Amino acid sequence: MLRIRGIIGPLLRISLGNVHYRAVPCQTTITGALSEAALHKLLTRLDESGLEVVHLQRFPLRADTLTPAG
Repeated sequence: MLRIRGIIGPLLRISLGNVHYRAVPCQTTITGALSEAALHKLLTRLDESGLEVVHLQRFPLRADTLTPAG
């Protein structure tokens, strides 16, 4: 899960790929199963867009579904 300061606009959301978004007051959370390369690409796009990552948390994947455990 990533927490971003600010709200991510629709064009940037489309370019970030297959992740889930949730807007909360003044922030956006992003969740999804990402490879290391996909995570680096996501972080680069956010940085290039001037958005600040305020929290990054890794969740273990469940083997039966390949989705974050929780």
